[in-house]
Amino acid sequence: MDIEKTKSDFSELMKEFSWEAPTYDIYQANRDPLEKDIFNVEGDDPSEIFVRELIQNSLDARLKTNNDPVHLELEVIDFNHSNLRSSYQKIVNPKIQKYLYRSKDITQADVLTYKALRISDFNTTGLDGKSNDETSNWYKYFYKIGDKGKLSKKDGLGSANLGKVTTWASSKYWIIIVRTKLFNEIRFQGRCLRKINTIEESGGKKYVDSCDVYFRRKDKENITINNIENKAVSEELFLPERRETGSDFLLPEFRENDLPK
Repeated sequence: MDIEKTKSDFSELMKEFSWEAPTYDIYQANRDPLEKDIFNVEGDDPSEIFVRELIQNSLDARLKTNNDPVHLELEVIDFNHSNLRSSYQKIVNPKIQKYLYRSKDITQADVLTYKALRISDFNTTGLDGKSNDETSNWYKYFYKIGDKGKLSKKDGLGSANLGKVTTWASSKYWIIIVRTKLFNEIRFQGRCLRKINTIEESGGKKYVDSCDVYFRRKDKENITINNIENKAVSEELFLPERRETGSDFLLPEFRENDLPK
């Protein structure tokens, strides 16, 4: 394996990606995150909610072409190794930290642990569908926000399309990095959820930085990575290579103490 070539390929790919919060005029409507507002309204232990929603979401994506069971793999990855620290820092970089400082999600005293939780599902479809189709699994995972007025059960997270926050919340930074393999495509993108949006000022004008922050290319619909880029992502972030359909979710700054089970 050519380690230097893989690192170079990964660095080149990361140059195409950056953390960006959608920006709004101060007079436009903006939102504070509904997801964090009603997170854990059910009053259950966070680890119980985490396991329940993780299993349910994987079962929902189960392949229908065979009778094999869904397989879930969880691993805490330590990026403190000298060969991996630089890769981690390209994801948890000063730009996203600045966004989180502004929204008071983290403080200057917070020190990176360089530990992340990887969740991988197998015998699943992956996050499929068009990136701009609001009914697609990809769109619903990254962009769809639940509606308090349309809960099918009182104070229920899953029925509002909010069960996914139980995985995001296992990151102290509420960051999720996703690599998903479909039958004919591999996709890569990230998201961070801040607890509030923030008012910024530039050139004497005020504007709003959204609480939703995305790790993606400038071309928002360009979510595909090629085989060389996928190999680099495998070696530098997710570690195992993915040969079958399904998704890998990386949660930097994993709250290990909050999920002892």
